[in-house]
Order: sequence, then structure tokens, then C-alpha cells
Amino acid sequence: DEDFVVLTTKIRNGAMYGSLKKCKGIIFKKRLEENMASTTPFKVKIDRLIRGGFIATYGDCVECFLPGAHAAPNVIYDFESYVGKEIDVLIDNYDKTSNYYVVSHKKYIKHVLPTNIHNLEFGKKYTGTLTSDPTKFGMFVEFENIFTGLIHIAEFDNYESESKKFKTGDSIDFYITRISTKDGENFKINLTTRPEKIDETTQLWMGYKKTLEGNVFNYRYDKDSSTLEMLDDND
Repeated sequence: DEDFVVLTTKIRNGAMYGSLKKCKGIIFKKRLEENMASTTPFKVKIDRLIRGGFIATYGDCVECFLPGAHAAPNVIYDFESYVGKEIDVLIDNYDKTSNYYVVSHKKYIKHVLPTNIHNLEFGKKYTGTLTSDPTKFGMFVEFENIFTGLIHIAEFDNYESESKKFKTGDSIDFYITRISTKDGENFKINLTTRPEKIDETTQLWMGYKKTLEGNVFNYRYDKDSSTLEMLDDND
């Protein structure tokens, strides 16, 4: 036997009728209300496309609105392919007009990025997906589901020729050469397709660190030795 909670919906001829689904809906809506004031991620399942985005379900019973611009780290080119996916989100706001909680996968990524980025490795070969056709700056690549980096045109011997071989959605292998940040939240990741460029001079974690006294200094962090080197502003 298993105990479960139900919501009484009506009483007829002395018999009480309840709804497990309605009870679950109340419970999960209460959890969403609590999440409004926190940064606790949760999973939703994308059910269907609507104008402007998707309807996603939390706990199989509470429908939420997931804007198309917030459903992925970058631009989505095939919205239909997202239907049926289960993704992590955070609550963005509550829309009283539609009575929907508005959720965001992009907000979730911004929340977990500062922690997860320190798991990236220099010298390891990664495989990513081009987020757009090659640009005049290089190729922007999404990888590990949350990171986006740039393979600059300088990383190619003949970028004009090489870029013609790639288009949006294509896979590409690469290595990380540099990770930098100015605020500890937004990161710039430089990539290369050439493993010979992975050496001690390119394996850099760059950023700005604020001290307890309020001073800000430019630094280079060596992840392997856990050393911090202060730099001049020109470095």
C-alpha cells in the first residue's frame, strides 16, 4: 500500500472525490513561488511550440512559458528539435496576465558558468558546434552545453578558404588557449584548432580581482600550480 495526498474536489451522495493531479499542481506551484526568491535550478520538459517560445511543464503538472531567446545558450535555428527536451532553468519572472511563470535556460547557464568554467582543461580536445556561419572575426563555437568560445581568424592558415567548409550547426574539434573575465561572471574563451599552439604561454586564465580593501588588480592565474601573478595594466 502507498499513501498519497489528494485534493478533495466534490462530495456527492456521501462520497468524497479527490484529484491527485490538482493536488500536485498546487504543490509544484508553491515550489515555484519559493524558487522566485532563490537561485535553485529545476528541470522542465518542453512540451510544445507557441508564439514567442515554448510551453514547458514542471513536475508534469505546472505549465511555464519558456521564451525562445532563453531556451538555449545561443540562437536556435530549429525550434522543433527542442520539443520533448528536458532542460535546467531558473525563474525569470511571473506574468500575471497569462498566469505563467516565465523560465530561462540562459539565466541558468549564467548562474552555473562561473563554477563550471573552472572544470575546463587546457590540452584536452573538445568538440563543439558552430552557433552561426563563420564571421569576419572567426567561428563561434558552443560546447559542453553551456560554453561558447571563439576560434579567431588568426588561428587558421587560410581563413577565407577554411571558413567555406563550415556552416551553422557543423561540428568542429578544438583546444582551449585562454580564458578571461573582467567581472567573474562573463567569460571570454579563446580556442584553436591547432594542438601545437597549446603551450605554457597560451594556457592562461586572465581576469580582474577585487581585494578586501576595494582595490582592483589585473591577474594571470595558473590553474595547474594554483599561482596568481599580478600584471601591469598593459599586459
